[in-house]
Amino acid sequence: MENVMNVISIIGGADGPTSVFVGGEVGKIATVVSIVIGLLLCFFGLKVMKILVTLVGFVVGAGIGIGINGAADISGLTSLLVIFGAAILLAVLSYFLYRVGIFITAFGMIGSIALVMIDSSVSFQLMIAMIVTLVLAILCMIFMEPAVIVITGLSGGLSAGNGIAQLTGLNENMFIGLGIGIVLAVFGIVVQFMMQSRKVGKKEKLHSKKVKEKDSMESEVEKARMLLADDDELEDADDADDADDIDVIEEDLDEKKENENADEF
Repeated sequence: MENVMNVISIIGGADGPTSVFVGGEVGKIATVVSIVIGLLLCFFGLKVMKILVTLVGFVVGAGIGIGINGAADISGLTSLLVIFGAAILLAVLSYFLYRVGIFITAFGMIGSIALVMIDSSVSFQLMIAMIVTLVLAILCMIFMEPAVIVITGLSGGLSAGNGIAQLTGLNENMFIGLGIGIVLAVFGIVVQFMMQSRKVGKKEKLHSKKVKEKDSMESEVEKARMLLADDDELEDADDADDADDIDVIEEDLDEKKENENADEF
């Protein structure tokens, strides 16, 4: 612990070239992390969405907890309990109530994209952006899978594109980072739709296989039932033939008796 504090004190006390170097390295690391996260969202957004909505729920819950502390003037250990309690509660709700988590996450992603594209100091633009964000977030709740693919593709692609432009020193022109982000977003959306299509195809194939197995089993059961029915019919026919034979024999005996009686007379 003492060593960590010494390192922090050295960084904090650094000035001149040292502080610029340390700050630059930290900035590069943060940029690389943002690129990696952006690419992950861009190409695998639907697959990691369950984890993402949980994390977003935790962060939003923590923000709500901070707001509660400020409104109720809570401080000390109680304030930490309120923050963590609200964060965990909303994280759990986002995980188990997936549509709620989708709404919160989509609202945050779409809102962040909208704020970049407008002048937030203009109240009219801000109001329009929030209305559009709300409508799109509700649509994401209704059409979850395709909406999640598009939103994560766009958000992740633009984030990664901006990070790549900064890392390569091409961020002086904002359109370069925007162009890289759009290209990545298109590729990411296409890749996600292809993976989802393959997944749906596998599910349909498995369902079709189960249906065929069920039909085959029902067919075998029906054949067995028909065989048993045929056996019963054959037994009934045999019994009927036996009865007919007995009737014929009895008629012959009766006829012989009548002939014998006639001969005696």
